[in-house]
Amino acid sequence: MTSPLFLLPGMMWDARLFGPQVEAYSNQRSVQREMISTADNISALAKIVLSRTPEKFAVAGLSMGGIVAMKILRQAPERIAGLALLDTNPMSEMPDGAARRKPQIEKARSGGLYSAMRDEMKQGRFLPTVDFGTPCKHWFLRDILARWPGFEPGTP
Repeated sequence: MTSPLFLLPGMMWDARLFGPQVEAYSNQRSVQREMISTADNISALAKIVLSRTPEKFAVAGLSMGGIVAMKILRQAPERIAGLALLDTNPMSEMPDGAARRKPQIEKARSGGLYSAMRDEMKQGRFLPTVDFGTPCKHWFLRDILARWPGFEPGTP
């Protein structure tokens, strides 16, 4: 029997990112999407995923999801039937990256999640041609943020 596949999205994405993959592979194997936003460090995220997965499974991770997948592999290599790493980095975060992320985390925790995400996307990281002038103008950003506690649509 084919091992179930667990898909881990990147930072600021939710499980809908993998909708086409779920549709394409569900007729061949069990495909699950896992949220990786319930802990504040990679080791804890990996433990949470491991607590929700069967004894043997395949995992694919995008960006931060790939970092979590590598941590899962380190924590429980005997449970991994397959691994796919997509646009990820095996290196530890550099101090300048952590320094850039700290204000984002503080902004999000103080109720500014929308603006933290908007500002990250404005840097051209995800959507370089989108106009973010209107708060919550874009359905995908609004829908992703709506799942986060404390988010109010229209928040700058």
